[in-house]
Amino acid sequence: MNKLLSVVLATILVIFGTVVPVSAETVNGTYATSRLAGQDHYQTSVAIAGDYNNNGECGNVILASDDSFPDALSACILSKKLNAPILLVGTTVNSSSEAFNYLYTHSSQQRGTVYIVGGTGVIGPNFETKLASMGYSNIKRLGGTDRYDTSMLIVNDVNVPQGTPVFIASGENFPDALSISSYSGSHQYATLLVGVNYLPEKTKNYLLNEKPSAVYIVGGTSVVSQDLESHINGFIPGATVTRLAGDDRFGTNAAVLNEFAPAPKTIYLANGEDFPDVLAGSVLAAKTGNPIILVDNQLSTLPPASEAYLEKLSVSGVQPNVIAFGGTEVVSDTLMQQVKNTFTSSTGLNNISIPQGATSISNSALIKKQQKVGS
Repeated sequence: MNKLLSVVLATILVIFGTVVPVSAETVNGTYATSRLAGQDHYQTSVAIAGDYNNNGECGNVILASDDSFPDALSACILSKKLNAPILLVGTTVNSSSEAFNYLYTHSSQQRGTVYIVGGTGVIGPNFETKLASMGYSNIKRLGGTDRYDTSMLIVNDVNVPQGTPVFIASGENFPDALSISSYSGSHQYATLLVGVNYLPEKTKNYLLNEKPSAVYIVGGTSVVSQDLESHINGFIPGATVTRLAGDDRFGTNAAVLNEFAPAPKTIYLANGEDFPDVLAGSVLAAKTGNPIILVDNQLSTLPPASEAYLEKLSVSGVQPNVIAFGGTEVVSDTLMQQVKNTFTSSTGLNNISIPQGATSISNSALIKKQQKVGS
């Protein structure tokens, strides 16, 4: 099989194996809702990568594990610097065909670098072997002895100016770190991972050497203790320390949105109980500094704190586009409708045709922006 035919077949697989994303442009007083989704997390990451690069060629690409979240929690800042999408891979090369197909059709072997985030225990050395066989000579692995070491390798690779603010979030779970991921990327604020009462030595040295002007602690005292906050405040007294926290992951997410997203042009919805779609989608949100709203797909209503944030946007006249990461099994039609109802009284949706074999898009349409009752 010649290379041209291989490219054609791989392209067909990328296009028809995933949902074709719907454009979300605000035009003539209307706003759009859409999904970026595939039949699994791998295909969803490819759909997001395609939207990120407008389905054109990308120079750099980041590979992250679909099976283990810690190593990639700090990766969004690197993605923004490199203008690189994050593609999810499995535990084996064979289970990662979606990522390799995308690389083959969209990434230059000569000009680009493939970054592997995580050690060989998470993404095995056979991935380098596979990449080399595809013609990639620029391969860089950022993998430390543990999640905290990997996080610092990523942060140091970005090399932000001294004095730049930082985020501090738990390395023991994913929601809080991913809530601020788009702002870590767009503002180039490093995300430093800690334990409840554990500040890694390399992280402490980074804070001492870089002297951030502001420190945002993301999450309540059950994930980053008050003692640890006081300790950090003590050895960088010149920094303003602010805690962004709610009663749970959704409340913390809303606290982040209220701090950093007062008037977004686009909002992204993602499942707050699982990490892969949020991780892949964070790089798209970071491209323009837009917020990711975490939802609980097991419930038929939005988290109260998220709903309050959306109501505040609506009252202030903000009319953002709405894009969901993942299919209805991770962000339901009901939750999408709730978000849309916040901004408009119209429920008439247009049908959008998609290629045979692609996952259906049941809630993607342009809807007219209606004047709010009483405004």
